[in-house]
Amino acid sequence: MTIAPRHPRVLHPGPRIRTLEVKLLVDVVVISLALFLAWALFRRDESVLAITAIAAAMLLALRDLQHVRRLRRLRHLGLTGLIAPGHVLGSRLTRFSRAYRADAGLRREGYPFVPGLEVTFSFQDEQDHKWTGRLITSRKNASFYEMGERHEVFYLAEDPTMNISSLVMRWYWRIGGQAVTDEAPEEDFPLEDDVIVEELL
Repeated sequence: MTIAPRHPRVLHPGPRIRTLEVKLLVDVVVISLALFLAWALFRRDESVLAITAIAAAMLLALRDLQHVRRLRRLRHLGLTGLIAPGHVLGSRLTRFSRAYRADAGLRREGYPFVPGLEVTFSFQDEQDHKWTGRLITSRKNASFYEMGERHEVFYLAEDPTMNISSLVMRWYWRIGGQAVTDEAPEEDFPLEDDVIVEELL
């Protein structure tokens, strides 16, 4: 069953957002220093080195803009996405994956020297169409991602290819507000039901 938010969700920065905020601040300082260095090199008529410094600063700025754009998409998904129960389809060991990471404050995806476990999961949208998604985690977590295990997924109703594991989402954003109560799964033992207690004599 897909769960849609009846109340607006409230997002609070998670550990990954806090880490990225610090990283962006450091990058701003590095870019400023690179531009200052380029200006000093131009004054000394070392134009080749100056252009190199400017190019490095531009590449770093473009990378940061790409990260900000990615975070905006995730924020939109967290605020408006539907929640669906899914299942793990399988996992494989990998050293290179662009999937979102589920178990660390840093993303660390895409680096071949960091081994990981890429997990594939599936879910169904409101029209009962089946979709798949991926995440990457540490190899030591393999026992939690066996085939058939339940797995909660966020996805956009207008574009289910834009989906993310709930475990990943909660590293970026902590979800609050009334929507948390609305979207909580039904209790296994609802309190409003009658409870029969048998006394042992």
